[in-house]
Amino acid sequence: GYDVDIGCFRAWATQMAQSGPVDFYQSVSFCDYPPGYLWILWLLGLIGRALGGVSEWLVKMPSVAADIMLCALLYKSARPARGHREALALCLLYAFNPLTFAAGAAWGQTDALMTLLVFLAVDAAGKKRWKTALPCYAVAVLVKPQALLFGPLGLGALVAQALWMRKDKPALSALLK
Repeated sequence: GYDVDIGCFRAWATQMAQSGPVDFYQSVSFCDYPPGYLWILWLLGLIGRALGGVSEWLVKMPSVAADIMLCALLYKSARPARGHREALALCLLYAFNPLTFAAGAAWGQTDALMTLLVFLAVDAAGKKRWKTALPCYAVAVLVKPQALLFGPLGLGALVAQALWMRKDKPALSALLK
């Protein structure tokens, strides 16, 4: 893994297990991650304490688990529209993408967690379940701020749906033409 990142994740997990989240940012010399991922590290720190220390493989597990969940969700969401073979092909393309291995299993990065949460948000938004989509997106931002890059797309979808639902109003109907 990236030694600096893995070292930070291990140290942060250990610190969270020792003192909890209240004074975390004041108790470490450096932390550039938002609180969402730190809660995951807190759990890993507690597990690590029981196992005798936070290991490299332990801090990589959330990303690996997220990749596995993403494969399952890709298959599940593609199967009704595309059938078993195409859904399985999509799942396998993601699973065996070299970047999937490199980012999570090799380097221990948190991108898969953010991707999983953004996927859940997009899936819920596509089904017009905004009460699920918006919290999933908010948690994605709290896990990794790069999720903010998807914000304009989500806002556009939300506005488009609001306009579409009110198309019977003359002023809004004119905008849709």
